[in-house]
Amino acid sequence: MERLQVNYADTDYEVHFHEYNDGNVAIYLHGTTDEDAFMPATTNIGYTQLPERSVIVDHWAGLAFALFKGGVIDEPLGTLTSGFNNYGVFRLTDKAIEQMTIEFKEQAKV
Repeated sequence: MERLQVNYADTDYEVHFHEYNDGNVAIYLHGTTDEDAFMPATTNIGYTQLPERSVIVDHWAGLAFALFKGGVIDEPLGTLTSGFNNYGVFRLTDKAIEQMTIEFKEQAKV
């Protein structure tokens, strides 16, 4: 399986999926050439009733667009507010769901 990749802030990242403790989907980005490049692409603000197959993306400059362009997320479903911050809610693409399903099965074996 070829993993999804995104370019954010002039760095190429490979996309990896995990779960937060409440079952929401977490996306982490790992640098493909810069081993020190690592960042969370999602956030978890305590909303357990997210729409199915969706994630919360912080509104960092261009992050949602990079995920969209890389085929990870689709158009926004809406926004959520926590404190003074607004976050975008996005549906995962079919390709992202496929990769996530494989990664979750691999993680369950460990």
